[in-house]
Amino acid sequence: RTDQAARLGARGLSLQRSTGLKLLSSVNIWILATAYAAAGDHDRALAVLDEADELMGSFGEKLMQPALMLCRAQVILEADGESAAEKLMLESLQLAHDRQDGWHKLHAAMALARLWRGEGKHREARELLAPVYGWFTEGLDTAPLLEARALLDELESV
Repeated sequence: RTDQAARLGARGLSLQRSTGLKLLSSVNIWILATAYAAAGDHDRALAVLDEADELMGSFGEKLMQPALMLCRAQVILEADGESAAEKLMLESLQLAHDRQDGWHKLHAAMALARLWRGEGKHREARELLAPVYGWFTEGLDTAPLLEARALLDELESV
């Protein structure tokens, strides 16, 4: 399925490029990079993320910048290691915070909390994630918030 998602994502982005439309390209690039990463094709994922960086630099569309940064961190984590990934996760978290973008902040905080949990930094992970999760007053039954609650519960039990 991930290979099919990557093929469909690449086709969609190609069609968008053929029209010359750049607006919201970062959304399609994020979808494609996520599909490549899920398929284990880290080189392609990084290549389309590089394209997103170029697009954001030349066109100025930065809607998905925190998500793209987090996607890059997750690809790097799988391919190269924790140090560079942690730095990108922190940058994604800060950018989402600066933009008051709760959903992207939640995803970045969860990724960083998982990384720190794996390093045995349970208290730090809990202290990072708890206030981000606590900011939400609605949608607590959505998948991302249920996942965050489960992660918090796990971190609190350690």
